[in-house]
Amino acid sequence: MLTTGQDVFLQLPTTSTVRLLHTGAFVEYEDGIHIAAFDEGSFTPEVDQEVFIYHMIRKEFMQQPACIRAIMQDESKLRVAFETTGDPVSAESRQCYRVVTALADLTTTIGDEQHCRLLDVSATGFSGMSNSEYPKGKTVEATLFFQGKEFKGQATIQSIKELDPGRTRYGLYCTDERGSDLTKGLQKISMAVQRQQLRRQAGAA
Repeated sequence: MLTTGQDVFLQLPTTSTVRLLHTGAFVEYEDGIHIAAFDEGSFTPEVDQEVFIYHMIRKEFMQQPACIRAIMQDESKLRVAFETTGDPVSAESRQCYRVVTALADLTTTIGDEQHCRLLDVSATGFSGMSNSEYPKGKTVEATLFFQGKEFKGQATIQSIKELDPGRTRYGLYCTDERGSDLTKGLQKISMAVQRQQLRRQAGAA
């Protein structure tokens, strides 16, 4: 939970690989809505825009997906009301071990694009190769395919890396609650691929 006066940083959706954070201070919380004050003119947020917020939790710098619900002018400050849409995760390092799936011939759907190559998975997210353009912070529909089953849910673009013209690697964080369809798929694929890798290593020993 954010506390009054605590520093909060906001990142607008962008296709840039450079993380640009706008500094503000948390001022109010009511009925699930957080309000933070930022210097006027420092940036131009929009209502219903999907963003990332960054703040400290127990001395660790964390990031969290959110959606802007209102924008208000207050003297020289711009007040932004936002609702968090997922749990906070570390902004400094990967919270969960990721398993490489590039050799497993698995695919995923990212947004409207089907048959995206699945590159790696963890218990909380995955990365895939796409021909489409998405800004960082965008929440999309995602589907994982494994052993004849589909696992659908919401995921937020966390990282962007251009591989070559027309192909981009997107790292996504699952914003659905634990135990949801997509999180079950992530856990199932992660464990299955790890077991396959361990069997190959045992056979080569």
